[in-house]
Amino acid sequence: MPMTQKNAKTAPDLPGARSNRPITFMHRIEYGAARALLGFFRLIGVDAASWLSGKGLRLIGPLLHKIHQRGDDNLKRIYPDWSGPARRSVLTDVWENLGRVGGEFAHLDAFQPTWDEAQMQHQVARLSEQNLLNETERARLSHYKPAENARIALSASDDFLIALAKKQPAIFVTGHFANWEIMGRVCAYVDVPCAIIYRAANNSLIDELIIKRRGQSSGHWQIPKGPEGARSFIDALKQDYSLGLLVDQKFTSGPMLPFMGIDAPTAPAPARMSLNYNMPLIPVVVERTKGAHFKMIAGDAITIERSGDMSADINALTEQINAVLGQKIDENPSQWLWFHRRWGKSLPSS
Repeated sequence: MPMTQKNAKTAPDLPGARSNRPITFMHRIEYGAARALLGFFRLIGVDAASWLSGKGLRLIGPLLHKIHQRGDDNLKRIYPDWSGPARRSVLTDVWENLGRVGGEFAHLDAFQPTWDEAQMQHQVARLSEQNLLNETERARLSHYKPAENARIALSASDDFLIALAKKQPAIFVTGHFANWEIMGRVCAYVDVPCAIIYRAANNSLIDELIIKRRGQSSGHWQIPKGPEGARSFIDALKQDYSLGLLVDQKFTSGPMLPFMGIDAPTAPAPARMSLNYNMPLIPVVVERTKGAHFKMIAGDAITIERSGDMSADINALTEQINAVLGQKIDENPSQWLWFHRRWGKSLPSS
């Protein structure tokens, strides 16, 4: 029995586009170009769109000096022993990956997951023997079938399978790895109702375009970051939605905690929600394997031993999140988006 392509819960209406910035003539030009590109990418197919957009931005991206320099500064911070050519090599790969993400955005419906069925059955049998799954939960997992012509190889931890089998809401934390839209596609395929927290685009016309495209491909509850999304955020928790959070971006407040060895203001919300609502905190990493094909790793839940001091526990759990994501970045730097001002503007003195 194939999996349904729609969430068991019905997400609310799509959020409105950003409304706190006026629409300028340049915004309309950008919107027209974005619509034309998406239409063109849709026409030529996912593989060609990914390749062409990636190669194009590989050439153009380094010419965007301000953004490119920000990436170079970040690499100098984290890898001070790297040479200039080594940093340039990584950054050109980062630009290509970012371009591919843009081309693939026109084809989100093409991305479905597959997995090793024998391995999955072995995991489920072992979890049942350990009394971590009952017969109903085991039967529920048996209904899930890999997609045909899949482009995502799913590697699922025991914690991910348990949450799926028990229909237990979870907090999925990830970063800007490879194509970060992939997590939403997998959650939709395995019927996990998920609230996706996103940063609104500066151009409200493009913001609306992105919202509608995501809505067509996943049906998730899209919640914009900021005060306007706070009420929806609480409503999603009350209705037992899982949460999908990108937690590697610049954050303007929060505790200063190590991220890849350097202190940076870090969002404590995922850890606070996990501790307050007893929701498993599951890290997700997406790897680009070849062209428009990926591997998605849903890892072991991140946990700590509670001390009784909630503030200290939040910081400790948040630091663990940073450590897991930082390790994944370090394993494959060319597939992470280095262009955020994650550690501030000033380079450390040499």
